[in-house]
Amino acid sequence: MSGFELAGLILGAVPLLISALEHYGDGLSTLKRWRRYEHELRSLVRNLDTERVKLQNVCEKLLVGIVPESQIETMIKDPRGNLWREEKIQKKIQSRLWEGYRLFEDTVADIKKAVEEMEERIKNQSRKKASTLKRTIFTLSRNQYADLILIIREGVANLENLTDRNIELEPARKVRSQGKLFKVLRTMSKGLYRALKSSIDCPCSHDISLKLEKRSNTAPMDDSEEVMSNLTFKIALSRLSAGVTERLEEKEWKEIMIKPKLSPTDNKHLLESASLPIQSKGKSKKSVSFASSSNTSTITMTRTQSISQNVDIQTSIQTLPIGVASIGLYNLDAITNLCEKLKRAQKQAQVSTYGMVIDRSPEGTRKFTLHPIPTSNTEDTRCWSVIALKQILEQKDTSIYLTYQDRLHLAVIISSSILQLHGSPWLSGTISSQDIFFIQKKYFPFYDQPFVMKSLPTKSVATQNVCQDAPFPRNPVLVSLGVLLVELIQGKPINLLRTPQEESLTHTKLLQDYMTVKRLLQDVRMASSNYAAAVTRCVDGDFHNGGLTLDNEELCEGVYSGIVALLERDLEYT
Repeated sequence: MSGFELAGLILGAVPLLISALEHYGDGLSTLKRWRRYEHELRSLVRNLDTERVKLQNVCEKLLVGIVPESQIETMIKDPRGNLWREEKIQKKIQSRLWEGYRLFEDTVADIKKAVEEMEERIKNQSRKKASTLKRTIFTLSRNQYADLILIIREGVANLENLTDRNIELEPARKVRSQGKLFKVLRTMSKGLYRALKSSIDCPCSHDISLKLEKRSNTAPMDDSEEVMSNLTFKIALSRLSAGVTERLEEKEWKEIMIKPKLSPTDNKHLLESASLPIQSKGKSKKSVSFASSSNTSTITMTRTQSISQNVDIQTSIQTLPIGVASIGLYNLDAITNLCEKLKRAQKQAQVSTYGMVIDRSPEGTRKFTLHPIPTSNTEDTRCWSVIALKQILEQKDTSIYLTYQDRLHLAVIISSSILQLHGSPWLSGTISSQDIFFIQKKYFPFYDQPFVMKSLPTKSVATQNVCQDAPFPRNPVLVSLGVLLVELIQGKPINLLRTPQEESLTHTKLLQDYMTVKRLLQDVRMASSNYAAAVTRCVDGDFHNGGLTLDNEELCEGVYSGIVALLERDLEYT
């Protein structure tokens, strides 16, 4: 049972404890000789209720920004409800408390024990067999509950301090964690491209698309197993498929889920390359529960020590505990011809995995396992096609329309993906709306699933590197991102936003785009001040000083907090 769920049970148990004390006091009030001792009972009730309210405040603070305000009210009114057991909420709270989460759990467990002990003492004195004398002695003992009240009071005070300090540090921690995560992702994305390229050994022409995703870390980066196990990549691979006649050939798309297959040595090497410490194995977390909450589900925190070799691989991936699935407890064949492998798999009834692709580079050997993504039996993947973001922004097809929320969503994903993929073959230079693609399924693009696309054998799909006739005193990658952000918020490509005067300039295209963006900043600011601030930092400001690239961890963290985080905030409140 998680510490947060346990806190909810305590909030539900304390009012029952207060009610029992008040009932006990009513029984004593019939003894006129002992009425003067009712003050102690009232003081005890007041102390308990005070600590309950303080613990409730702690829980509310932890929930602010994690769940809607109306949901917070619902949870407070029903502290034993199902919302307190939602895994998504618990993970966000664990992320917010960071390394203090274990202390939070231990402290709540101590408070729980004190509440249970107090409940037991009251029951012992309230039983019908208890004599009046025994009840009187119980009442007269001023220290009967002093030790328990002290444990509860100190525990709640520690929770208040722990919560306040961690919430204050949360923004800075998130920036540091994201910067390190992006560095790991850049390393892994390079290895993934090389591994896929080496596995495609055929004369066919393939387009390979990598899905862009907004990624965030929900645990301290030194929890290596959990961080690595949560990473997955989604690609779509096209190949020519023969139709009814030999002359009918069309592209057929295959979506594939990819997971890193990391051995402990690979894991250590990858995290050390990002300057991340490895967390030592500690003792398992305690599991506690109220005896009265028989219907409460518990969350097991222990890790599986061994897995049967006969277990189906796909089932294993779904059921393995955190951090195990990606370490490589099962052996897979290395794929030497992915195209042929997919053809053979298509003829089989059910395939749980295709095998693995391997990147052997001077940096080390990295392995990735490939798994099918099921599609509907009625869906013909030969009907899928791709459309570039620039085509959508040009609005030549009036049936395609990006809402404001769609555009904000894309802005967040693309800006985050630049930090994840910069310097890799997936995104080797600047970015434009010609480089972002969507796979159209059943004649409708999935706007929440943008891809970058490469062709194998290698050929240019979109011009990524901007040719410059003269030096431009700005980071071209960030400027190109600023241009793309303006295109999204304005709903038009940059060439349709230029004035005739800007079009007639004899400067480089990048400088033309820069001047157009500067002119449009006021219009962007009217739509969103956060969005305008993000664009401004893309084209001007401290990020362009010193000639640093996004490989620099400090610049990467600054771009995340100064650009991506602002866009995330806008999307969150849209």
